[in-house]
Amino acid sequence: MSCDQLLNPDNGYILNDTIKLEVIVSADAPHGVQWDSKKHAGYIGLKNQGATCYMNSLLQAFFFTNQLRKAVYEMPTEEDDSESSVALAMQRVFYDLQYSDKPVGTKKLTKSFGWDSLDSFLQHDVQELCRVLLDNLESKMKGTKVEGTIPQLFRGKMKSFIRCINVDYESSHVDDFYDVQLNVKGNNDILQSFRDYVDSERLDGENKYDAGAYGLQPAEKGVKFLTFPPILHLQLMRFQYDAAIDANVKINDRLEFPERLNLNDFADNRSEDNDFTYVLHAVLVHSGDFHGGHYVVFINTKLNQPHSCWCKFDDDVVSRSSFKDAVTANYGGEDLETPGRIYTNAYMLAERNEEAYRKKEKQETHLFTEIMLIREEKFQNHHGFDLFDVRLLEDECQKEKVKKKMNLEELYQFVASRVFGAEGENRLRMDFRLWLFTDNPPREETGVSLARMRPSTLITRDRNKLLEDTFDSDRNLIFVETPTLSNIGKRLSLQQYDDKSN
Repeated sequence: MSCDQLLNPDNGYILNDTIKLEVIVSADAPHGVQWDSKKHAGYIGLKNQGATCYMNSLLQAFFFTNQLRKAVYEMPTEEDDSESSVALAMQRVFYDLQYSDKPVGTKKLTKSFGWDSLDSFLQHDVQELCRVLLDNLESKMKGTKVEGTIPQLFRGKMKSFIRCINVDYESSHVDDFYDVQLNVKGNNDILQSFRDYVDSERLDGENKYDAGAYGLQPAEKGVKFLTFPPILHLQLMRFQYDAAIDANVKINDRLEFPERLNLNDFADNRSEDNDFTYVLHAVLVHSGDFHGGHYVVFINTKLNQPHSCWCKFDDDVVSRSSFKDAVTANYGGEDLETPGRIYTNAYMLAERNEEAYRKKEKQETHLFTEIMLIREEKFQNHHGFDLFDVRLLEDECQKEKVKKKMNLEELYQFVASRVFGAEGENRLRMDFRLWLFTDNPPREETGVSLARMRPSTLITRDRNKLLEDTFDSDRNLIFVETPTLSNIGKRLSLQQYDDKSN
């Protein structure tokens, strides 16, 4: 806003020589050793090699695609060359993202597929990198138990056609697609961009179509979507050539996209069994112009939970984010609330099909159990017979889904990776213990129970015992007991709880 606009009485900012401003101030998570992403957000970032931030954004989106991550882990790489195997390098990156506390390096990965120089990243874009990685993984998966995972997750089908208007003649062919490139210019939202994509072109006049025996005929040329994949990548065409100025430019126009996207109207001859409704999973964002800038990604890390949980992945720094900052602030165009963000906008969206996700989740429900983790700080300000307010259980506890076939030693490793992030807590991590809460029903003789929830059973680090043999339900509350810093070396712990002794 200019000074003239601010001082113009007609605009309502100045009254009686007084200007009142409401200022919204926000701060990004700091880069550097002082920020512990694992502790503050629950996840860790990727180191930037110099111009690899768009690769880092894509890798994080891939990592949070659970089916892809599972397939990557299951690829056989024992005989692979450690320098040139993309599959082995991806396994290392994914493993470190899951279990490490510090930002993960990617030099071995970029070297494995030949992009080991700065020029490589400047000469390519995220769409090309996406195809390079997926093609390498698809090739490596052939002949293994995870063969076909890449097309099953990312491949859709579309029909390109030329249909004559005056005679019964049509030429068509079916093609696979792994992403959809949508125009930003001239469109207000994603659905309008899809309508623009399938809008047919008229072939007439000097541009009539040669229909063989029918000769030159007026026709319409276009495409139709036959099927959409379970995971849909939408490339927003913000980087294009502008013939008017004979230069490549970035298009910063506003393009809105919803949290839920219904594409059923765009699927040709859709059966009732197929529902192409998608949930927004990741928003890849660029700040800057055509010649340079910075890339980050916002990911809904709790896609299968009742409430979304957006995180911002900015290379080595990960922080929690609001829905507004993750989605609406990245539509592009003029924003009166944040005028400096005109050059910050989404350039790629990752969408997850609701129906496909529900089917897979239903198929795998019997394989998983939910654990809720609670630490001592949740007890400190509660006054009552219970250790904490059980009415706030859903909001206060960290929820995780784990395999029932996990052994108890693996459970400790999992909890350590999810709960503890700071390097200074390594000693605490070694000393922590897990206790299973039980819900004590009212006693028959009195009809009351003064204390309902208590950590009553110590979970030992037994690698020979599985979760399914330890837990009686599919939702289990676990207390993570850690000694205080002042008591390291002296263990202060809970005694085994015995309801009969009270």
